[in-house]
Amino acid sequence: RTALFNFLYARQHKGGDFLLRIEDTDQARSKNTYERDILAGLKWLGLTPDGTIYRQSERLTFYKDYLAKLKQKKAVYESGGATYFKVAGHGGGNRIGWHDLIRGEISFALKDLKDFVIVRSDGTPLFSFTSVVDDLDSKITHVIRGEDMTSNTPLQIMIAKALGKKPPEY
Repeated sequence: RTALFNFLYARQHKGGDFLLRIEDTDQARSKNTYERDILAGLKWLGLTPDGTIYRQSERLTFYKDYLAKLKQKKAVYESGGATYFKVAGHGGGNRIGWHDLIRGEISFALKDLKDFVIVRSDGTPLFSFTSVVDDLDSKITHVIRGEDMTSNTPLQIMIAKALGKKPPEY
């Protein structure tokens, strides 16, 4: 359903692209059969992605460059071999929020958010980090996502801002 909404939104806007990103950095949960199912489902719906399919597992070096930027800005720290993003200081006050184009104003109290892992102890980056980097690199202007992803949005906004970039519209 989310892919269909993204496809329709991209086609509604002149110059809009429908991009497909395979979030496969978690090797324990990523299998080729899942990717084949995604591609078969899109084909069945008649949805053809524009351009190259992004596989995050093929972009690990690229993510390291952005991680180095966050380290330089002291926005992250390491603990137990994993890299954590520091929530404190990245909200610009007591809350972090955004204007959701469907739901209106949404915000979270920073006190309710904890530092979060962006790179596992095995060196592989997590979705909360890679999706931000991919969105920025692809010049994504609008992100349409399911309700289940709302709680990830403030984390991703903080990462984008820590990188000195404007996050996309949600």
